[in-house]
Amino acid sequence: MGARSRLVVYHPLVPEKRIENRGSHWVPDAEGFLPTRPDQRPIAEPWASAVALVVDAYRDRLGPALHSVYVRGSVARGLAVEGVSDLDTFAVLVPCAPPELDPSAFASWSSEVDARVTARHPAVVGVETDLVRYDQVVRGRGYFAFALKTEAACVHGPDLADQVAPFRLGPDVAFQTKFFRKHLAIFRREYPSEPPAERPGFIAWLARRLLRLGMELVMLQEGRYSRDLDRCYESFARYYPAQAEAMRRALELAVNPTADAASARFLTEFGEWLAGLADQALLAWGLAPEPSPAAS
Repeated sequence: MGARSRLVVYHPLVPEKRIENRGSHWVPDAEGFLPTRPDQRPIAEPWASAVALVVDAYRDRLGPALHSVYVRGSVARGLAVEGVSDLDTFAVLVPCAPPELDPSAFASWSSEVDARVTARHPAVVGVETDLVRYDQVVRGRGYFAFALKTEAACVHGPDLADQVAPFRLGPDVAFQTKFFRKHLAIFRREYPSEPPAERPGFIAWLARRLLRLGMELVMLQEGRYSRDLDRCYESFARYYPAQAEAMRRALELAVNPTADAASARFLTEFGEWLAGLADQALLAWGLAPEPSPAAS
């Protein structure tokens, strides 16, 4: 799967999921900073037991190299839906973690954790695990630092949220704008050879990135930000009504992915159009657009 995170395998017997208006927008303060994480509330069942299993897996695998574990996304925010939501987690390594603890080497372990947790907790659709270097969150300005500061719940170890500087609305949180061309190239290169059982998950993977890119492209006009898919669609459609139907289709594929040639072609064609807008946005912010990776 290359540079992708582990994908959820979508099973044909899972009933179609409804697109629900459950998300929200984040409004920046007077200085332009997005809200930091509210006071943490305990994660409720059935998610709490699944979280405990994942924490145990991190502890067993990493031992003294583990600093802390976080849950992000809908489970952390109390918006998870049984049989629909994933359990998204990441672990931060201690500052002196050995170099051989490379996150890219943990793909098979991640799949094992996913299988173990979903077998015991059917409410959980899939489990995502990631390893993050200490400096990436304390001194970095990437996505995991952002998630830790704004929404992630610390479920094991010392919480690092207070050590992360706040994020400002604009280029500071334009993660998809900066890296979408890379993601689109990964899809084009790897989707044709993807195992059939994983193709719907790959379709959803790219569709989510289209939606979040759409939000980033209009966040300054909106004066607010969201990573929730329904809110991303809503904001983008307000400023690009001619493309609202296309983004609505992306939303449907993100929630109920269909792994056929037409869906893959639509995502790559609409994605290429959005990538052009992303290039323009980066230039307007004084940043160099990322070159399209060469096809392999």
